[in-house]
Amino acid sequence: HQISGAKKGEYFSENGRFVVQVSTVKSRTLADEVATKLSAKGYPAYVAQVENPTPSLYGTYYRVRIGGFTGISRAKSFGENSLSADGYEYWVDNRSNDNVGLQGGGMGSGDTYYSAPAAERPSA
Repeated sequence: HQISGAKKGEYFSENGRFVVQVSTVKSRTLADEVATKLSAKGYPAYVAQVENPTPSLYGTYYRVRIGGFTGISRAKSFGENSLSADGYEYWVDNRSNDNVGLQGGGMGSGDTYYSAPAAERPSA
């Protein structure tokens, strides 16, 4: 599902505080491939490096994120209408958590705003 130019303007904001995260992987190559695939759909996808992102993930990992969005509702709407339809799992987070791992208080700073319910998340 590609988003038309008019729709992109409705969703994305260069200075938006919120992002949609679609993946956390150990391989930079894989993260870049996923980001490139999402960028080809017209989404502002990028890769953020993070150390120790969760208690079970130690070491260097790469988050694949799309954004920014000016509000949580816009990010969630984009995830539901574009990412879930394409089989991606996603959650909404604060852009300031891009590189925040355990040292920042857990998974980011604890400001994860929305995660697609399991019923909406296709298996990878």
